[in-house]
Amino acid sequence: MSSAPDLQNLKVHNVGDGKDMISDLHGDILHYILSLLPTKDVIRTSVLATKWRYLWTNLSVFDFEIGYVVSYDSKSKPVDYLFDQVDKLLHKSNCVERLCISTQRVFVGVGKVSTFISSVVKHKVQDLKISVEYLEGTYVLPNRFTASYALNKLHLEFPCTLHIPSGICFPGLKTLVVSNVIFGNEKSVERLFLGCPVLQELTLDNCYWMNTRDIHFAISTLRKLTIYSDHCYLDYNNHSDKCTITIDVENLLSLCCTSNPEVEFFLVKPTSIVDAYIHLGCFNPKETQVSGQRAIELLSGLSSVKSLKLSEDFLQCLKFSEDTIQLLPSFQNLTLLFLRANTFTSEVVMDILLKTPNLKALHFHVGSVSFIHLEDDWPLLSVPCCFKYSLKSFCVSDFRGLEQHIQFINFVLKNAKVLEEIRIVCSSDITTYLDNIRSQLQAVCPESCLMTFQ
Repeated sequence: MSSAPDLQNLKVHNVGDGKDMISDLHGDILHYILSLLPTKDVIRTSVLATKWRYLWTNLSVFDFEIGYVVSYDSKSKPVDYLFDQVDKLLHKSNCVERLCISTQRVFVGVGKVSTFISSVVKHKVQDLKISVEYLEGTYVLPNRFTASYALNKLHLEFPCTLHIPSGICFPGLKTLVVSNVIFGNEKSVERLFLGCPVLQELTLDNCYWMNTRDIHFAISTLRKLTIYSDHCYLDYNNHSDKCTITIDVENLLSLCCTSNPEVEFFLVKPTSIVDAYIHLGCFNPKETQVSGQRAIELLSGLSSVKSLKLSEDFLQCLKFSEDTIQLLPSFQNLTLLFLRANTFTSEVVMDILLKTPNLKALHFHVGSVSFIHLEDDWPLLSVPCCFKYSLKSFCVSDFRGLEQHIQFINFVLKNAKVLEEIRIVCSSDITTYLDNIRSQLQAVCPESCLMTFQ
């Protein structure tokens, strides 16, 4: 149900009077209660009474999980049998809006998946997730998917080689998640994304790119892009694994990119991005120079961003580009910056801050690792323009009382002329030292600035 039914008008019964109070509930209330249960438990209610036999068929959300079982039909594989049972259950249902089917620890034939998709299309499912842990063979996405005009959200998790035929199209698809897929070739990638004319959200989760080299496509309707590419999905000893993916995203608003130098994502016309999170890890010591170059390239395309979050590994990559970091653009629109500090130099931090003239809020997650050479370098560095004119909020999280971090906070307090609040979220490690640290920092905190410890 789209909303909870009115429960205020329910009659109060004595539990011991022996009446079947649940069956007396209004149908809308029963449907709402069933919608909160796992699908397998919902179907089991059909044996309770005649009234309950087909009650579950009025639900619109189904979540099936298929694991290893003993076959109930000697003529078919156990997993095929269960797929067939799910198909029969769907035919009994009156309306299916969201369907999730997940298989674990069993092999599924590509033919069975295609047959199941044909059934799903007939039911006009709006939200579909198919997660297959072990898929046998190479899979060609069936063209019959094109008939699914009702589909607006799709999640495909196929750990196999996926080929996309020409002419594939999802005319109403707005959200697409692709997980653990091995794309067969460049054309398959481009056909899939170009076949989504109204796509707004795209997630590429640990896809394998070993069969692709140079991919280029445009999604003018895309608003949110999430990329997660773990380093373990590539062979760093084989440089032929390198892949370049260029995406024209002229209307993109949000970017979350967790990648590595072996997969190069280039964004074309990313001038509309409002918020971005960038994590670029370097797991191969031989690729440090490439990592630094990629870090500069990624930031250079985000000059219009308003909210930016950078991981510790990304800042480490910037350290590898100290000779070219001055090429970073000025982030004129940036008002919120989150930096997760690790083993990077104070110069890298300052090089970024010097490029943020209108920054209003700065958040550091410092942890247990100190800045390198902070004691010697900090007093000699230039004061960022934002400290003088715009920075109003400053937060330090996971603060553990390291002397280098105290110096950094002191530097901000002494130079941030319009600072209104500073919030320090402390680790439990400094409980015994907290009073001393608080007194030390409050001595340099301006009267107009509110300092809080948490």
